[in-house]
Amino acid sequence: MTRPNVKLTKKQLVLLVIIAVGLLVFGILTAVSGAVAGTQKTQYCAKYWDPDGRYSMVSVFLPEDSGLKQEKVRQLQYTLDQALIKEAMEAPADNARLYVAAYSVKSQVSLFSQRAKSQQCTAYGVGGDFFRFHNYELISGSYLMEDSIANDQVVIDEEAAWKIFGAIEVDGMTLTYNGKEYIVQGVVKPQDGYKTKTGGAESGTVFFPLEAIGQDADCYEIIFPNPVSGFALKQVKEAFTSCGYSEDDIRVIDNSERYSFVNSAKRVLKWTDKGMAFKALKYPYWENSAIAVENIVDLLTFFRIIFIIPPIAIVIISVICFHPIHRLKLLILRIVEHFRK
Repeated sequence: MTRPNVKLTKKQLVLLVIIAVGLLVFGILTAVSGAVAGTQKTQYCAKYWDPDGRYSMVSVFLPEDSGLKQEKVRQLQYTLDQALIKEAMEAPADNARLYVAAYSVKSQVSLFSQRAKSQQCTAYGVGGDFFRFHNYELISGSYLMEDSIANDQVVIDEEAAWKIFGAIEVDGMTLTYNGKEYIVQGVVKPQDGYKTKTGGAESGTVFFPLEAIGQDADCYEIIFPNPVSGFALKQVKEAFTSCGYSEDDIRVIDNSERYSFVNSAKRVLKWTDKGMAFKALKYPYWENSAIAVENIVDLLTFFRIIFIIPPIAIVIISVICFHPIHRLKLLILRIVEHFRK
């Protein structure tokens, strides 16, 4: 039996090299993109809450002049509860929750203690389960949580602790803001993650209950059931609409798939529109950081597309040109024989 001629032509070798290089570079860029996106822990809260992927994290950013008041938060909760009841979705146990939410606003405050006469600090007024969304490392004490939050307790970072008290482990001590004493419930490390400083994260930060700051929240975050793609985003948008907000005035983001290849590719296709802002919104540092990483991921996606197109095109054209099937078999034999040598 005569062996078929399995010698690869120079043209075929060149095409194989193009395919190999394209796939290799695509793989490297994919790994780098995943590593960069992985620095944004807040964006993956839904996966920590439910590793099976049945939840999404949605963020809502509001204008300063029409932020969230406590009664609006309660109205949102009622609307979202009704949406889940309508879908016959119930918590698996009496004490379990189907979703968690948090809301916050940034401010600047003057604080006093027995040691310090006056210290200027960055403050966040927070509500709900803020520290479930934002991974501040706890040094001592405990976080402010929704089911334990009190109007006279605060959490401070270690730089604020040094400024105000001259020590780090200061949980249980008191500081004064706006004529009222607050008990330090916990001390955390400042945020120093990738792009957080660039995004506006500051050391010397104090976390108050929202009511203490006297401002309305301009950021709302929620981990919500997402049995089908887009369900969580749709329900949150409708809840805010029912509370009197227009989609033209707020920005609603589904964070869970923010850095996926498909969503990144969609943004790349709209690259010329990137950076256009039509809403008067002021983002917190974690969203600024997420946007900076989004830009990096999108740039990597652009090059991923550039390098994956030639291998795909070569394979498609080869399949078309080598029809009928025996010619395709002959090509495979040539490739195998080449790499055996």
